[in-house]
Amino acid sequence: MKKSDILSVIESIDSVEDVKQLEILQNSLDKLFVLPKLDKEEIQALFGLYEKFPTSDGYGLFWSILHKIEASGDYESLLIESTQRKPALFNLSMIKRLLNGGIYFIGDVNLLNLLTQVANDKNQLEILRQDAQDFIDRFKDIQ
Repeated sequence: MKKSDILSVIESIDSVEDVKQLEILQNSLDKLFVLPKLDKEEIQALFGLYEKFPTSDGYGLFWSILHKIEASGDYESLLIESTQRKPALFNLSMIKRLLNGGIYFIGDVNLLNLLTQVANDKNQLEILRQDAQDFIDRFKDIQ
């Protein structure tokens, strides 16, 4: 299966509650994850899943996606774009993981300010706003 076909399948997923769709997603991820490193297009497609299902973990599949993206490296600017486009539990988690690792800026974007924007944005889902705010509050205590 060609990379473009795999990405098309991933982008066509419209439910992470449906067992058949989860099996299709898992199969596609298995094919994609044999690559040692994901490229920009692949990472964007995976961030698209986070954005499409902002409060889901895909029954654990989203954690494997997070780990593969992080292992691939050079994803940070795509992470910022994804979070600015549509905050989700997993792109927020990745930002929090960067902050926990001592990374406060990606380019000229202050990661704590980005979380603050999400926390204060009344147009965001309450669970996402609260998730961002909980980390901001906890992070202040550690700094």
